[in-house]
Amino acid sequence: MTARKKSGSLFAVALTCLFLFGCDEASGDGTTCVQDRDCETGLACIEGTCRKPAALPLDGGAKDSGVARDVSGEDGAPSDAGPVDSGGGDEGVEAESDGGGDDWQDDAGVSPDADSPFDGGTDSGEPADAGTPPDIGTVDAGEADAGEADGGGADAGADGGGPAKFSVMTINLKHPLTGIDEAIKRLQIVATGINDKQPDVVALQEVVKSGSDPNLAEQLAGLTGYQWVWEFAYTVPALFDEGLGILSRWPVLWNDSAELPHLDLVLFQRRVLGGLVDSPHGQIHLFCTHMTTDSGETVKADQALAVYEFIQTRPSPLPGFLAGDMNAEPDKLAMRFYRGEAEHEGKSANFVDSWAVANPGDEGFTMSSSNPQKRIDYIYVVPGQAGTAAVVSCEIMFAQPVGGLYASDHLGVYCEFTLP
Repeated sequence: MTARKKSGSLFAVALTCLFLFGCDEASGDGTTCVQDRDCETGLACIEGTCRKPAALPLDGGAKDSGVARDVSGEDGAPSDAGPVDSGGGDEGVEAESDGGGDDWQDDAGVSPDADSPFDGGTDSGEPADAGTPPDIGTVDAGEADAGEADGGGADAGADGGGPAKFSVMTINLKHPLTGIDEAIKRLQIVATGINDKQPDVVALQEVVKSGSDPNLAEQLAGLTGYQWVWEFAYTVPALFDEGLGILSRWPVLWNDSAELPHLDLVLFQRRVLGGLVDSPHGQIHLFCTHMTTDSGETVKADQALAVYEFIQTRPSPLPGFLAGDMNAEPDKLAMRFYRGEAEHEGKSANFVDSWAVANPGDEGFTMSSSNPQKRIDYIYVVPGQAGTAAVVSCEIMFAQPVGGLYASDHLGVYCEFTLP
């Protein structure tokens, strides 16, 4: 049994539609909408109207542009296999392994195949060539809420001997059910924001891989020159593979992931991904997760506890960061657990909610992008053994549409810090 096994059953497809679109207060085909959940099962919110999405091709055979790491063991659980050599070669793969657990490895910065429209990362670990995206028309980057380029990365504090600076961005890329052309345009908007802000690391959720095309993290690496890591989470039957991603300005020394408890709709596996970044100021962890959509407090708290325990096995002198789409508002048990304000199963974390520190009294809504009404996307500081990071500032990203198109159905978050 592997985590990549495809399922084409009618039951699985039905669950997929429920998971991706929702069914409450659904609208019929051609009616107005704000997000996918406003539409009937099988429809997507495309340019404000409920329509049938264009399915993306999914090659059920070998992935010739890079094979995702298989992190399951014989029984589907992470195994204790040792390190896996990601290898060299000209094709470049996202190292497939039957081991999970502690098999930290460097599978970042792998080149896409020659047929890709993007020239992505390299297997030497050097930043990717930005390459040339396909011709999809002009995108006016000036309309996006990407901010001014300010060199916000780790090297920004080097001049003048001030405190070392480090910056983090998170964005849910949104599944591409509204069509590949739109997905590529949205990806370019995200790339513009990354190139403007130059964060040291970026946490990515809903990072899709379809057929032989490079996954979206690899394609973003090609547009930004960043290192990349992608971790498979689950398959949306007959459509695509989805996972988590990390982009980094600096070499990613190794990465690992773990499953979170409780499947969404008995089908979709949630994970946490961690990477160790070799920044100019030392080695720093970034952890990325996309938690369950289940509304149950205990289910979300169970996943938060699993994320915390995964992080605790990776101690570090320097502080790290946890970022992603938590699918939980700040007053929920899972988020209070992260902040150390509540216990779950006798444990409590001590993470710092960066937005709350930087912008007290500002609700910082991130969902949905066209009509933000709740905050579910976060960047947490994970204190290190030698101290914690001080929050300098946090801001919302991608708040304005570009050519009538938002970067995602989520807004992004960008935060700057000083290191101890």
